[in-house]
Amino acid sequence: MTKWNEGDKYLKHCRWCGKPYKAHKPVGRDGFCCDAHKMALTRAYKKHAARKEGKHGDTTGNNRLRLYKIWAGMKNRCSRKSQRAPYKYYGARGISVCPEWRISYQAFRSWALANGYQENLVIDRKDNNGNYEPSNCQWITRSEHSRKSNADRRKINVKDG
Repeated sequence: MTKWNEGDKYLKHCRWCGKPYKAHKPVGRDGFCCDAHKMALTRAYKKHAARKEGKHGDTTGNNRLRLYKIWAGMKNRCSRKSQRAPYKYYGARGISVCPEWRISYQAFRSWALANGYQENLVIDRKDNNGNYEPSNCQWITRSEHSRKSNADRRKINVKDG
């Protein structure tokens, strides 16, 4: 990137067409010479992402199946620092998703179907401090999960108090 003569402008190259343009900051979020190119790349990316997302077979248009949402939510809680609230209770505590499940929805789906997944159940870690992995996960009802969560909180409060 070259510093331009006119004040604080920098010479950048459009990510869509490669054409040079002047920018006010050396590092910018978009990197496009015009809005039309930014929108074209965004449309191309969304089209590619939609094709890629549907490979596992558990999406129909924009509607993801519940099991896929559980898998994605599990990964996000453990790895996406931008989602501060869930991350601080999972990823920040060292809880992670096993490598097999993290990279393969199909592996998670196979385990879930073989281990009693039903639409009315939620995923639960047997050991609250353990990772999301086949040996530490089970499917339980929401009410069981709620009771277990409350019991875990009482144990923490007793230790602190």
